[in-house]
Amino acid sequence: QMPLPEIAFTNPTQKEIEDIRKKNGAMNRLFLEAQEILGGTIGYTMQCTIYSVVNRYGIKPDVANCLLHFAKSIDKTSQMDIVKIAKYWAENGITDMKSADDYIQESEKALTVFRELAKRTNNDTSAPTFAVLEVFCEWIRWGYGIDEIEKAFNIMKAEKQTGRLVWNNVTHINGTIKNWRKLGMTTLEEIEKGTKKFATKSTKKVEKDKETSFDIQKATEKSKENRKDFGTKKNKKRSKGA
Repeated sequence: QMPLPEIAFTNPTQKEIEDIRKKNGAMNRLFLEAQEILGGTIGYTMQCTIYSVVNRYGIKPDVANCLLHFAKSIDKTSQMDIVKIAKYWAENGITDMKSADDYIQESEKALTVFRELAKRTNNDTSAPTFAVLEVFCEWIRWGYGIDEIEKAFNIMKAEKQTGRLVWNNVTHINGTIKNWRKLGMTTLEEIEKGTKKFATKSTKKVEKDKETSFDIQKATEKSKENRKDFGTKKNKKRSKGA
């Protein structure tokens, strides 16, 4: 990912948009297709938003068309959401049809996994926020599927005492999955083995700590006894001397 610097951009006037549509066939098609995708006539502010996708973020009109279809599929068609997606695509090099198609297919898989997880955990199955969807995409890229993600969800639920699939909890799940990835655990079987191994080590450590604690306690008690005996002997000597 290459974060973009702030891009200076000024919205065109309504007249400038009309001139662009007359002179640029690709842009005119994009505006017409945007109306079909978004389900109605688009006003001046949305026209400026679509114009900015192309002229601010360097996404070609045909790729911008894919972007609008994607935004519609995840129910994120506000001007703010469209600009956010355009910025993400530009930063991640999704500026041609091949990369756009690959990304959309990946996102569809992530959305399917999200909805299945939501269903299994009694959460809302409607489309997640764009940020949450991106986290799910990353998990899939790392090779994790619904069973592994559900396992991480259950760990989060046990630790946080909540079953809600919201951003803060997704961040917690992400931390668990990142840790598995770091340890080279990808499949549910590897995760189960790793968890049992860790639990065994933890149990042994607790037992060892108890033994150590008991030994210290015994040593302390022995030391007290020795001091007591020493004090008694000393007192006897003094009595004898007297």
